Formats: sequence, structure tokens, C-alpha cells
Amino acid sequence: MSKEMNPIFGFPPIHKAHLTPPDNIAARLQSLIGTPFKLTGKTRTDGSNVRKLVAQTFTGFSLPEPCPQSSYSIMPPKGKGLPRILLEYVDTYIVTTGNTYNLQVWNRNPASGSIQVEYNSGETLSSKDVRFVFLRVDSQTQTISSILVLTPDYIESKFGRFGKPTIKH
Repeated sequence: MSKEMNPIFGFPPIHKAHLTPPDNIAARLQSLIGTPFKLTGKTRTDGSNVRKLVAQTFTGFSLPEPCPQSSYSIMPPKGKGLPRILLEYVDTYIVTTGNTYNLQVWNRNPASGSIQVEYNSGETLSSKDVRFVFLRVDSQTQTISSILVLTPDYIESKFGRFGKPTIKH
């Protein structure tokens, strides 16, 4: 795996309609099931490594066309709360234990209409448009055992409302 993620993933797609549907994202990432994933025990490092692995996997497929920098604005101050894989509007998470998981999303309320990216055309990408990619890593075998791609709406309908937003100041 490369040390750096391709910079193209730092740009939003040229149009919201060009985002890959969640079912297609799941199908593209299915090849990762059974792949070794060495956990370092450092959550930031593991999170970064899984994000790079997902981005690297996406490059094997057609990607949305990136939007020119002059055609959009990032709304949150300093870009806080944006999905790291902006081109596919995806956030990645590792799940390693148990039957319950405390999803902590920093710097945005995942189910809100809070605008994250505003295009010059007036079109927007909001917090509720982000797709969550969960990779379950078996800590015993150090392999990826399953992958879920979920939307904030699905998460709220199946598991209840997101808690109080966690926003760092």
C-alpha cells in the first residue's frame, strides 16, 4: 500500500449525481474481504491505513470526474468534518470487536442537511449525503471479514438517531 492517498480523492465529484451508488461501492470493495489487515493498535494509524486501502481499491474502477477547484466551495471552517475520500463522498471506519459499535463522527451531525460542499451552480453535498464504509477486521486473524456501506438515513432508521454531535472547538 502506498504511503500517500492519491490527491484526486481530495476533490468532490463534478456533480452529486456522479457519485457511485452505495451498492456499487460495496461490490467494488467486496474483493477486500479475506484480505490481511495488520492492526497496529494505534487508532489513527489504522484508520489512515484503511482509508488508503479503500481509496486504492477505488482506483481500480472508474471514478467520478473531479470538480475543478474554482467550481465549488468547502463550507466548514478549515474543512473540518469533510469525508476524507471526498471524490466518492465516503468516510471509512474499522470495527474490531463485539456486537455493538459506538459510531463517533467528529465535526458534523451525520443526519443533518448541513452543507459541506457548495458548487457554483447552487448544488450541494451535505452531511446526510456521506456514505459510511465499515470494514470489520478480525483481530485474531488480522483479516477483513466483512464490509458494510451505509447511509446516515439507513443508520438512523435501523439503529436510532445519532447522539449529540461531537464538535471539537
